[in-house]
Amino acid sequence: MSGNPEDVVLRQGQLCRKYDNLHYYLTGVTVDDAQFENVRWAIDENMTPLVTLAWPHRMPLNPQFIPQVAAGRYDREIAKTAARVEALGGRVLFRPFWEFNHADNGLGAANYGGDYDQFIEAWKRTHTMFLGDSESLRSMGIIGTLIQADNVRFSWTPGSARPSNVVDGVDEDYRPYYPGDDYVDWIGIDSYTGNKMVYFRDVVAPPTQLVDWYATYAPKGKPMTIGEIGIRPQSTYPSRSPSRPEWYADAQAAIKEMPMIKLFSYFDVSNEVNPPAESYQVDAPGGTGEDSAARALAAHSALANDRHFHQGNVTPTCGSKSTRPGSDRDPLRLTERNLGPCPEHAGTVPYGRR
Repeated sequence: MSGNPEDVVLRQGQLCRKYDNLHYYLTGVTVDDAQFENVRWAIDENMTPLVTLAWPHRMPLNPQFIPQVAAGRYDREIAKTAARVEALGGRVLFRPFWEFNHADNGLGAANYGGDYDQFIEAWKRTHTMFLGDSESLRSMGIIGTLIQADNVRFSWTPGSARPSNVVDGVDEDYRPYYPGDDYVDWIGIDSYTGNKMVYFRDVVAPPTQLVDWYATYAPKGKPMTIGEIGIRPQSTYPSRSPSRPEWYADAQAAIKEMPMIKLFSYFDVSNEVNPPAESYQVDAPGGTGEDSAARALAAHSALANDRHFHQGNVTPTCGSKSTRPGSDRDPLRLTERNLGPCPEHAGTVPYGRR
């Protein structure tokens, strides 16, 4: 979601709150400056952007992409992107190699002989180029200008690993890809309901998942994020599936029982390519009853306005226009106090345009 400002302001007015975070997908190994336009807008609006580098999406499929990153083939391109992110100034939550364990994106170990060490080395090399000191760069054989993008925090974000009875195909167990605590600031998950409507708890834990994500990683003490999640209208799922208001109410309660989850990013896009009845938009057309578009939006708004999902001011802002920096709050600005994990209630529900 690259956060078209007009769409964001519209949705903020509908939800009666300002977002804490917005989510952007940037393409190419070297991200050109134009792609950062909306990211800068989010920072100027006192929001913290999640920036997903969509490697190697929209590039020719290259099964050797990860080994090539690990070997330094893309050092120059990654360094240019790192310099542009550092130049943004405001804090950025950064998601490289996202959903790496999904079979169809070319990043998984199946593309390079099942060698997980190649992925771990690629991650460490990228992290070092963004944040490493001179000694770290030298030890990895990286030649170039020291960047040290201290405004960046790295989020390790696999896609959910789902058994075949939940969704067509089986996504790989992501645990072997973990690069180590020194190279990860946030631990995320992207998880959707798949072909079967399940409650929030079921998109992060067995039996509908191969791995209990929260139980596995919460003990590390790092902030955790739901990087992408979405549900479609009830009519698109098998009978006796919960309505969207029921789903949101369950998610609202479940997340409060998972205190290490600090950010909740719902996949609400304005240029949805699916038919309206199959859309993840929070106000996608549903039936005329409990799952109507209006009731789904109201339930989503109730979650968004719960104090647990705010990191700052909780005063409703129905219909308000966008504000300039510092006008109402200053979330996650670059200060020594805020360079660590975000405040306890840092969740949001992004809306925008891919």
